[in-house]
Amino acid sequence: MADPSPEPSPSARTGTAKLLRSLVAEATPSTGDGAELSCRRAAWDRARAHVLAEGPGPRTARALAELTDQLLGRLLDDAVEQARAEAGGASAAIPGVALLALGGYGRRELLAGSDVDVCLLVAERGAPAIETIAQAVFTPLWDLGLRVGSSVRDVDGALAALRTDASAATALLEGRFVIGDRDLVARLRRAIAADARHWLGPFVAAKVDETRRRHVARGDTPRLNEPHLKEGRGFLRDDQLARVLAALLVLELRASDDDEDDAAAGDRILATLPPPSVEGAVLERDPFVLSGLLRPDEARRTAAAGALLLAARTCLHAVIDDEPSGEGGAAPGAGPAVRDDRLDLLRQREVAARLGYEAGRGRTAAERLMREIYRSATLVDRALELALSAIVVKTAGRPARSRSIHRRVLHGGLVVVGRELFFASGRSGRIPTGGLHAARPAEGTAVGPREGLEAFLAAQRLGLEVSPSALEKIRRGLADLDDGFRHSTRSARAFRQLLSGQTVAATVRAMHRSGFLGEYLPEFGDVDGLVQSDGYHSFSVCEHTLRALEAIEEAPAARESEARTGDAASAAFLGTARPGREDVFRRELFGRITQRDLLRLALLLHDTGKVGGSAGHTVRSVARVGPFARRLHLELDEERRLRFLVEHHTLMSVLATKRDIEAPETSAELSQACAGSADRLDLLYLLTCADIRAAGPGAFPRWKDALVTRLYERTRQEMLAKSAGEPSPRPATLEEVVALLEPLLPAHLSAEDVRNHIVRTKRPYLLETDPEEVLLHVELVAALEARRAAAAEESGDEAPRPALAISWELADGFEHLWVAADDRPALFAALTGALSGAGMDILAARAFTRSDGVAVDRFVVRAHDRAGVADEALWINLERALTDAIAERIDVDALIDAQARRVDPPSGSDDAVVPRPRPRPARVTVRNKASPRYTVCEVSADDRVGLLYDLARALARLDLDIHTARIATGTHRAEDVFYVTRDGRKVTGERELRELRERLEAAAGGRASGALAD
Repeated sequence: MADPSPEPSPSARTGTAKLLRSLVAEATPSTGDGAELSCRRAAWDRARAHVLAEGPGPRTARALAELTDQLLGRLLDDAVEQARAEAGGASAAIPGVALLALGGYGRRELLAGSDVDVCLLVAERGAPAIETIAQAVFTPLWDLGLRVGSSVRDVDGALAALRTDASAATALLEGRFVIGDRDLVARLRRAIAADARHWLGPFVAAKVDETRRRHVARGDTPRLNEPHLKEGRGFLRDDQLARVLAALLVLELRASDDDEDDAAAGDRILATLPPPSVEGAVLERDPFVLSGLLRPDEARRTAAAGALLLAARTCLHAVIDDEPSGEGGAAPGAGPAVRDDRLDLLRQREVAARLGYEAGRGRTAAERLMREIYRSATLVDRALELALSAIVVKTAGRPARSRSIHRRVLHGGLVVVGRELFFASGRSGRIPTGGLHAARPAEGTAVGPREGLEAFLAAQRLGLEVSPSALEKIRRGLADLDDGFRHSTRSARAFRQLLSGQTVAATVRAMHRSGFLGEYLPEFGDVDGLVQSDGYHSFSVCEHTLRALEAIEEAPAARESEARTGDAASAAFLGTARPGREDVFRRELFGRITQRDLLRLALLLHDTGKVGGSAGHTVRSVARVGPFARRLHLELDEERRLRFLVEHHTLMSVLATKRDIEAPETSAELSQACAGSADRLDLLYLLTCADIRAAGPGAFPRWKDALVTRLYERTRQEMLAKSAGEPSPRPATLEEVVALLEPLLPAHLSAEDVRNHIVRTKRPYLLETDPEEVLLHVELVAALEARRAAAAEESGDEAPRPALAISWELADGFEHLWVAADDRPALFAALTGALSGAGMDILAARAFTRSDGVAVDRFVVRAHDRAGVADEALWINLERALTDAIAERIDVDALIDAQARRVDPPSGSDDAVVPRPRPRPARVTVRNKASPRYTVCEVSADDRVGLLYDLARALARLDLDIHTARIATGTHRAEDVFYVTRDGRKVTGERELRELRERLEAAAGGRASGALAD
């Protein structure tokens, strides 16, 4: 997209230039004129305001850099004159000095809140006049309120920085001459080129490592729903680095020519380092073109991509500046706003409006903006990948035709070099050797779609990577990928064969990077770059789909909740957790299934309906199955299975997190959807786990994994028993349970104790509780009665203080806590409040109440700090807190508020992989058809300490009994579900249901809202 600010007329430009020169003169302290600081600041602020009034965009950023150039020019002239006067007059010799603009200022990308990075380059580091000049240049900049990054270096110091400091080296390589001794700058450039053999290899290695780490920390994809416009993969930092590396590659190429020495090559090539015009016109000397990495038209598109990303960043800063205090902006007089370069979902709308995007073709303005941003970031990412590939090869110190590189020729002009797949170069069939030419795609030719598909199939079979240059050749041949190729039986056979392997995801991602996947599967192409504004997904639709394919076959990534120490960002994305029981089981199951291609086709198709919006996307995705299946020549039964997987891809997730998986009707609903087929259930289970895990870091913690897996195992067991004509493996009657548990009873319990306990529970108890847990409940109630009796004997009081018995165990990667206590109003709320106040995350809960007034509640918990919860002292303290909460001896609200202050992240924190978003409204749904016995309340709200306590208290104040609670939390959003009754019956009546919704909405809205008062 072009710069949003209009081009001023020539007369306007002339008038503006005169005005700015005048204001700069007023802002510059003249020697001996005694100008007041406030007057200088006012003049400078007026000059900046005049430039910024044109609106955010690359042209404004460039104009602000040019304004700063004027200021520095006057300051250096005055500083030199002052130094000369102090040294003895006009004839005094002053060492050569020059000012270099670094960083964004050096690239003429100076934003309103950017630092002004300046290097004072000097001929003699220790000369007396240098300190005078540096102080006279830098002090006025600070006085004017600028954030200045300053350094003073001579040529030797600059070379030393190049060898030891990658960040300083990058800044120097991008350095732009502003004013001063041009010969001194030319000497620096020649010295840099002549010394390249010492600093270039370490510099490249450091930048490669730094870039990999930065990418991992920022999500390692250009297609985050809320991308970081500066540091994210494919964004401005990568654009800058790609140009530096491309220019250095040209330096290496020219410096190695026989007819040109290193110094001459460096003097000529380093001059190309500043980026091309941001309007999109690329000069012949563009480093991408000179290095052979990109063709001129591709370089122009890459320059335009960088311009759009810069425009989006400047608009984002302007949006933040205009926001009221508390939303990222600043109140009047409060100083500059704290700027965030993450383009979050709420600000995307405003940035889109300021950049002139409008809704159209079924997409909102924000969606159209984000698609362009994703495409731009992809172009930048591609350029950086090519530059890194080429420069690493060039600086590795390896001969172009080294025999140590394994090479072999495959059919169809394919060549394997090391672990990469190439196309033979040119008509001569020259074999790439790993030398530089193998990574210079601009010199190659395009290959047709059939050759491209065969290359991908070969790479998948042999476990190879498709080289960047091969991907570029495939990309350039996509114009020939037509409907004939899409409907070809041969193409379909090859594509399905590729999808049938054990490891496929890496090859499919390479197909996506080349553009082949979206062209061959137009349904997937429709959602390429489609942002998901639901607050649950962290990635665009296409990236989410690719990560789901990876989740099927990769070792499990570390759960974000388990990566609280060390490099949490890297752990979340690189996968440092041990595989759990569920992970191992899924890996074995995936190895056994025979329809891997259908499973992967379902993943590629399952979210394609989101092109029309998230609501109702499943119906739209199913509608695409028929044409999709015919084009790929699927059999009728295969089409039915594909339709089933797409239609029900959210079912298991909903049942596991929003229904009671112990209830028979839950398993029955899943079994019915699968038409009683265990094979269908297997495929749906694998798809569901991959789909949830690919939503983002922390979306599939172990406790949620265990819920989904338990639902799958329970349903499959009952399904197989039914198909074999056997009775359900689960005992369902009182006497069946007593007979099963009697041999397991400890000495102090009898079968009659089990029978009495079951008789006193309500009807669904046996249907919803495993026999092993029934036994634990019986033991827990016996312990409660013993404690109650001991307390009464000790106090001599017939009404002793409330007693409590607890039991806990570590299972499935998280902790189960059972609590038995005498029932009272708001007991469940008191227990949840004490747990939250004690530093526990509550992941799931269930409550049972016996007819004699004994309540047995089960919680699945984990500690906020993830410390070893099996520590005996922790559980002793927790039991004391629970007892005090039941007895109302502690202020639960104060306890929760204190815990919230301890665990909430600092406001504006910008380091997490998945940041805490701005608050979103709570959503409450009350259903009476989801369960035959209970009213089901679904609450979606921003997660916080004490949320479950507030919701439970609101339900208690409505005289509702909570029978089951499901607490699902991922990416800072809680999805809580409560199964409730009033006097053993569902809540009915329009007024009662409306009051229930309103109370829950108020409770979810926050503790400071005042809505929770009695």
